Amino acid sequence: KMGEQFNFAGSSSARVSWDIKGLKVYPDENYAREIMQLYTIGLHELHPDGTEKRNKHGHVIQTYNNWDILSNARVFTGFDYTARRGNVEELFRSEKSRQDPMRIHVDKHDFFPK
Repeated sequence: KMGEQFNFAGSSSARVSWDIKGLKVYPDENYAREIMQLYTIGLHELHPDGTEKRNKHGHVIQTYNNWDILSNARVFTGFDYTARRGNVEELFRSEKSRQDPMRIHVDKHDFFPK
């Protein structure tokens, strides 16, 4: 379900989009941004007591920028659903498995350094 909600299911690298479709399409940044903002480093650098760190001009210090998000989004390229298992999942829903982990299509994954 997260693959659909955060738009990384079925995504491919910019290289694949260019080679196959002739389009310059970048990976969706939504999930990468959520991971960084909510589950790892947050928006601003913090002191041990939880207060925000500020630069010499009094502005809060950002923990990441858009380049970091784009690099992180490239990690989540190539993921797609596995086939539905008819003996476990409901037959009328879809061909996608919601029981099994997503798999990576190596030919759609961005293999360049991040």
